[in-house]
Amino acid sequence: MPKNTFIRLPEEKKTRIFDAAVKEFSVRRFSEASLNQIMKTAEIPWGSYYQYFVDKADLFEYVIGRIGAELQALEEKKAGDFDALTMFANKLSSTIELNKAKPEYVSITLVQYTETDPAVKKFFELQGDHKQMVIQLFERDKARGLIRQDVDSEAVIDMVYLLSRETFVSCGADPDAYLTRMESYLKIIRAGIENPRASAD
Repeated sequence: MPKNTFIRLPEEKKTRIFDAAVKEFSVRRFSEASLNQIMKTAEIPWGSYYQYFVDKADLFEYVIGRIGAELQALEEKKAGDFDALTMFANKLSSTIELNKAKPEYVSITLVQYTETDPAVKKFFELQGDHKQMVIQLFERDKARGLIRQDVDSEAVIDMVYLLSRETFVSCGADPDAYLTRMESYLKIIRAGIENPRASAD
């Protein structure tokens, strides 16, 4: 995470660094991205960089975190007591909305998707506490009788996220095509896991 020196910077200066990093990470893989170029674009002396961040991975995490905060703000507008698949569909819709407004975010994902550096790969994988939270949502749907008890929640989650990642890459230049394709996939998955009694109610 950024150092306190960065946190205390004026918002205008922090935004310049963020925008410059977004520009660099949207055209070059993490391993090839230049910190010197980022600071040059931001019009900030190169020597200041390590007063703000520990290393390049620290900056990348800051960029992804800030983008994630923007996405979360959009998701909160659609919050409600939905089942897990509907919540995921809402997340997709918010992602598309954000990516249309800021297409450089799409470019970051497409450029960094093949990066092998662990500092980047972790952002493209559902794991740890986040994965457990999503599993709990599916288990909650089981308790509500919305999906069958024999459904392997983790397997469904892995399938949904794998489809999401691969479809995003294949349709990255066309957000609407991505959303349409994912809606079709989610419809098929829902039909396969839903409790027949719930659909009959």
